[in-house]
Amino acid sequence: MPRRYCEREQVLILRLLEYFQLEKDAGKPLLHVNTVYNRVSDALGVSISTMQKLNLTGVQKDDTYNAKTSLAISSSGESPLYKIHQHVIRTRIYAMYAAGEHVTLHSLRLSLLNIY
Repeated sequence: MPRRYCEREQVLILRLLEYFQLEKDAGKPLLHVNTVYNRVSDALGVSISTMQKLNLTGVQKDDTYNAKTSLAISSSGESPLYKIHQHVIRTRIYAMYAAGEHVTLHSLRLSLLNIY
């Protein structure tokens, strides 16, 4: 079965295709082939610093990234906020609005921490 690429991956693939099509139409590389970071940056539309960081750290799994960012916003000893299901968050927001509360990220976070 063919692999399904996520939306972001599809965008990157299409950017690469477009970039190399431009090179084909021009009959030569748009940038010198020795400027690898510049060519990749141009082709994918990402910054050179992002590519250099990725080259140093390698691929980071989404769960690892989510866990790190969630730990920054969750209190110690509690389940990470990224594991809370989307429908729970949505329902909580609706309940807060219904109660006449002013919903901010901070108030939502506190409300969700009270649930768990």
